[in-house]
Amino acid sequence: MPLRIWQGERADSHASLLESLAMPGMTMELWRWQLAAGDSYLAEADAPGCQELLYVLAGQLQLQLPLQQQTHVLQAGQSLAFALDQPCSYHNLGAEPCTFTKSVLMVPHQDQ
Repeated sequence: MPLRIWQGERADSHASLLESLAMPGMTMELWRWQLAAGDSYLAEADAPGCQELLYVLAGQLQLQLPLQQQTHVLQAGQSLAFALDQPCSYHNLGAEPCTFTKSVLMVPHQDQ
């Protein structure tokens, strides 16, 4: 059963954890996100080695990766994979809600 983890200030902005799978040395999570028109979400960096795969279901999503000085604009049906070891921000610049899934692969941080 989906578990709503994040609720934005607007009713149309929210994120739900759909599934989580723990395996030796890693965890995989599947999320469903929706950002209201004009809304944003700022994410902190995760541990080195963590990865994310986005897939836009509806609307348009802008992803900013400031450390790499990159901005990606994804339309419905497009996907993008990137490392989560940096802060990033998700923006809906459109007039309608943007819905997308996130698959997150997390690995524990190991000190050298």
